Amino acid sequence: MKKLKSVLSFILLCCLSPLLHAQSALILPSERWLLVDATARTLSVMRGETTVEARFDDIALGRLGPKPVHYRGDTSTPTGEFHIDAINHQSNYTLFFRLNYPTVAHASLALAAGKITPQEHERIALAEWRGKPPPQDTPLGGMIGIHGIGRGSLKVHRDFNWTEGCVALDNQQIHALARYVRMGMRVIIRE
Repeated sequence: MKKLKSVLSFILLCCLSPLLHAQSALILPSERWLLVDATARTLSVMRGETTVEARFDDIALGRLGPKPVHYRGDTSTPTGEFHIDAINHQSNYTLFFRLNYPTVAHASLALAAGKITPQEHERIALAEWRGKPPPQDTPLGGMIGIHGIGRGSLKVHRDFNWTEGCVALDNQQIHALARYVRMGMRVIIRE
């Protein structure tokens, strides 16, 4: 009976997940959100669909570049839609705005590729459904966010993608970005 209940909740979450994501895709004209353009190496603070309120150039990504799914240790930056679920003002990287990675969308891709188990997918889906941070101990890893460079080299930052999967701005930029950032803010990372 317990296994049947688990399978039914998994199926329900899989069926509801696309509906929840489709609904969240709507960007209201007054919504402020962040757009990371991996190809242009920019992070823009957006208002509505088209208004750019601020833009930060020369950002860095994970060493492996953008990928649809980030796996623990592969140094890629996951693409897709996220929300800021934690803000750390005491980070070694100046400031750290954690993203809710892995999302159900990422977990579904990983499940289809055979990289995670149905139980791991269910844990990620349940956390998202409950509005909780996703588990960080699956093969998808975690602790993906937007941060500064701390005491790192500005030259390395400008010349290379150097992170383990995060989006990095220089320290001056991360402080300027902080005035826009809030908990729950939408972040879209695209190639």
